[in-house]
Amino acid sequence: MTTTDSRNVKAVENDIAAAHKPEAKFTRLETKQDIMQMINAL
Repeated sequence: MTTTDSRNVKAVENDIAAAHKPEAKFTRLETKQDIMQMINAL
């Protein structure tokens, strides 16, 4: 059985709420290279 860390749930809820704000900005990852660059930047 897997337990869910409530801190992770809260962080995801906060991210979803922030994404719904009009000033939210997104970067579309369209290629494998885009995805790899994003992962490597972490």
